[in-house]
Amino acid sequence: MTGQLGSGMDGFRRSHLEARAVERLVRLRVGHPPTTTAHEHIGLEVLLLADPDAAVQFASRLLGPLAGDDPRMAGLRSTLSLYLDKEHSLAKVASAEHISKNTVTYRVQKALSLCTLPGESTTDLRAALRIYEWLKDAPIAQW
Repeated sequence: MTGQLGSGMDGFRRSHLEARAVERLVRLRVGHPPTTTAHEHIGLEVLLLADPDAAVQFASRLLGPLAGDDPRMAGLRSTLSLYLDKEHSLAKVASAEHISKNTVTYRVQKALSLCTLPGESTTDLRAALRIYEWLKDAPIAQW
C-alpha cells in the first residue's frame, strides 16, 4: 500500500496516512488477494468508503433492487456502469459488450427504473455503483 509522494515531514505524514487508508480499504474487500495498491489509483474509493457503514446505506438506498446478487442484476449493473463511464454512448457500450444498441438501451432503462435517483445528475449513482463494486461481498454489506 502506498500513499502519494510528498516532501518533508508533512508530505511523509500525509503519504503514511494515505497508505493506511488504502490498507483499510483493501481489507474490506472480500475474495480478492492482497495486492500492492497506490492511493492515486483508488483515491475516490478511499473517500467514498471512509465510513463503510454509511457508504453501504447510501449505495443500498440508491441502487435498491439493482443491488441484488443474481446474474441479471449483475448484468444490468455492469451495462449501466459502462454506460456512465463511456459518457452515455450507446455505440461504445454496445461495442464493448458485443450487444446491440437496442439491448444497451433496454438494460440501461431497466437498471435506472430499479434505482432511486435524487434528480437528473448521475454523480450519486456513479458513486453508489463504485461503492457496491468495492463492497459487494464484504461482511458489513447488507444489500
